[in-house]
Amino acid sequence: MKMSRIVKSPMKKSPFNTCKFILITALLSCLAFQAQAQPRGGWFGGGEEAPLPSLRIQHSEISLDGPTPMDGQSLQLLLSLPNGLGQLKQAAVERFSTHLQTELQSRFTEMLTDEDIPVVQQDSDLVLDSTVDVAIRQQIRDVMKSKRHDTEKGSLKVYGTFRYTLRDRQGALLDEQLLDLESLEVERRYVTRTPRDGGAVEDSTGPAVERALTDLVEEIVDQIEDRFESDTLQELAMKDQAP
Repeated sequence: MKMSRIVKSPMKKSPFNTCKFILITALLSCLAFQAQAQPRGGWFGGGEEAPLPSLRIQHSEISLDGPTPMDGQSLQLLLSLPNGLGQLKQAAVERFSTHLQTELQSRFTEMLTDEDIPVVQQDSDLVLDSTVDVAIRQQIRDVMKSKRHDTEKGSLKVYGTFRYTLRDRQGALLDEQLLDLESLEVERRYVTRTPRDGGAVEDSTGPAVERALTDLVEEIVDQIEDRFESDTLQELAMKDQAP
């Protein structure tokens, strides 16, 4: 008996499947085009990304009280001069205040430059003001006496406060922070060697104070730098401009 051959007819494409394929293809093409044309402001940003605000760094207001270095000085001669010690102390305050001002300006500028924030001298979007009330206290740890010298070893510790304010160009306060300098635990060592014959004193106090102030500024920047990131400053500036 001869069996008949069954011939399968080709399956016809469903009109529904065809329409589904066309819709998916069109949707993917639309999404790809939109992604390429998307502005930097984000999907809902409504335009180009806002520029980073410019910032002006004002000179810090510094009040400083610290030790008076005696390096190279004759204590007997100073005591014989009218206000000799007073003049030496005033010179030390000016020296250390200048050092602190330089360190603050340098580190603040570096902090902002790292965030691509334009630092300008005038006509800025933001203004940074700061005040430092700092006291450096000596703590004697050891005193050694010999036939020729009296040697004193000790430490220098930093106390006081640091405060900054960030304002817009109209003077409105946008941000501020107050730091207790004692909590930063800045400390340096010093050595003083005083001749018993009235000769010149060998004293490392001056360089130790300057190193302590440099350390202090580093600690201050570590405490505040998160609040000066570009995104944070941009957000503050945009909120300030909002109606």
